[in-house]
Amino acid sequence: GNSERGNGIALPDGVTLGDYRIIRTLGQGGFGITYLAEQVNLNRRVAIKEFFIAEYCQRGGESTFVETITGYSSQIVEVYKAKFIKEAKIISKLDHPNIVRIHDIFEENNTAYIVMEYLKGGNLLDRITYGYVIDFFDFKIFNYNYYVS
Repeated sequence: GNSERGNGIALPDGVTLGDYRIIRTLGQGGFGITYLAEQVNLNRRVAIKEFFIAEYCQRGGESTFVETITGYSSQIVEVYKAKFIKEAKIISKLDHPNIVRIHDIFEENNTAYIVMEYLKGGNLLDRITYGYVIDFFDFKIFNYNYYVS
């Protein structure tokens, strides 16, 4: 139900995704959830953005698997997810001090994840570099129909 929208949709702390272990949730937007994680084999902290459209997606009970609410929403989600991955690949090629570095992109739990550098010192949402990349994704996906034509 709606009461679970707060924390129920985020991955629980301690969950592993490949070589990454979720430490805690940093932020949640309309199009994704951002986590602080540890990349175990390199022993470094990273930020991970999970593609999750709150309006169309849900996670059942203790499961980490992302489901779409209806068949119709699954089509929308697939289109946006492909866009999310494509944008991440574009950003990963950029080298600019104001654009966060992308380390990895992968798919798991029926959704997509972007692994970014984690910048210490302050809340993720207070950082311009992060704010830029997260807002960039949300803005681009939100305006998908506007610039795809």
